[in-house]
Amino acid sequence: MSLMRLFTKMALVAIILIFSTTLLNGQETMLPPVGYINMKSLVKAYRDSTFDYRNPKSRVIPKGISQHRDIVFKVINDDSVKLDIFFKKDISKPRPLIVLVHGGGWKMGKKENFYPYAGAFAKDGYITATVNYRLAPHAHFPSQIEDVKCSINWLIKHATEYNIDADKIILVGSSAGAHLALLAAYSNDDTFRSGCDTQNIRTRIKGVIDIYGPTDMAREPKIRKSSVVNLIGASYEDKPKAYKAASPMNYISENCPPTMILHGTIDGVVPVRHSDLLNSELSRFGVPTDYHRLKGWGHVMDRSQAVYEYHIFYMREFIKSLFEE
Repeated sequence: MSLMRLFTKMALVAIILIFSTTLLNGQETMLPPVGYINMKSLVKAYRDSTFDYRNPKSRVIPKGISQHRDIVFKVINDDSVKLDIFFKKDISKPRPLIVLVHGGGWKMGKKENFYPYAGAFAKDGYITATVNYRLAPHAHFPSQIEDVKCSINWLIKHATEYNIDADKIILVGSSAGAHLALLAAYSNDDTFRSGCDTQNIRTRIKGVIDIYGPTDMAREPKIRKSSVVNLIGASYEDKPKAYKAASPMNYISENCPPTMILHGTIDGVVPVRHSDLLNSELSRFGVPTDYHRLKGWGHVMDRSQAVYEYHIFYMREFIKSLFEE
């Protein structure tokens, strides 16, 4: 077993141990995923390699896909921010664009983390782009969302070059990346645009997919922990307005695009109530939602092959529904 795989297993065991000893505000009983007798059996499965890890080959971009990597879309303060683009080599007309934003607590992670999804959807005939953004504490909020918005603007500007249908854009994010995807989808074009060289471009977001993302920093004590303080650069008590500005919940209106939500009920990193609140508020404004509340699953649940396949299947259905004539 490689050291990296061993480290990954140890980290996942630690996460599950936390899940097994933590009650999420009294809302959920700590139940194991289907197929496991109890939480101890799930921990043992991780340790003994019986857990159904996502196939490592899913990180490999499939054959027949044109790959354009490490494209610099923004330079700011000597930082070159990059993205990757993938699409089938035989595409001859503009296709919808799926922009994928990685997670990592705003302090780690990289665009390559979303290759399993980018490759799958490129194989389906979509244009996919995985994007980087500046990480905290090197850069504090709103640098991260500004970078994501600039990446979308850049892709629209270069739509013809990469066969992108600029009127059909979907955003996808996981964890911290879902937070940024929601902010980008819900905020107006004049918000979070600093540093973009395409200021006059109007974005047309058709839908957004939120995979266990935090949605409300201002009212959620658990999320006001070190990772969020690291992102904002100050405590909630010192900068409450910044926490509110960083909360997707504060941008919800009837103009928000259809939203798909995927969240495990025993998520000990981002409690599922974040998605419960999001779904409820979107519904209040009449925004279409497709909420998948996965019983007995925790954070980074799509590292499981079964959950990853579940995600891909229902994400495909959601995406298709947005482009039906």
